Amino acid sequence: MKAGGRATHLLVASNRFKGKEALALYRMRWGIERLFGHLKKNGFDLEATHMSDPRKLEKLFAVVTIAYIISFAWGCHLRAERHRISAKSNRKSLFRLGLEDILRLLSPGKTVPRHRDDLLLFLRWLSHSQFNSIFLM
Repeated sequence: MKAGGRATHLLVASNRFKGKEALALYRMRWGIERLFGHLKKNGFDLEATHMSDPRKLEKLFAVVTIAYIISFAWGCHLRAERHRISAKSNRKSLFRLGLEDILRLLSPGKTVPRHRDDLLLFLRWLSHSQFNSIFLM
């Protein structure tokens, strides 16, 4: 069955787990797959790096992981608060929504008052010690 171009059912096959347990494990795995996709191609393009020094790679992965978490959490916040979310933006992943908005906020040459207010909102949000919105998916 299709609804809006997407399948309405997901079949999960396992030789070790049944029913809800298999689906719960698949959900966790799918989150990991989405993370790797964003780190590799659909966001940070880590596959394009030519680094080979393990210490440098470790630092790069740490920085990119922090950037991913912040982008994802900001996307969760935007979706939860419905800030500037168009129908097109609503179809984006939480990571992509957050990343694109952060890039917009940090882009040079934008000094309109609305942009400044949005940037201050983001900086206030970023200064909080918790990102509760990450867990409200």
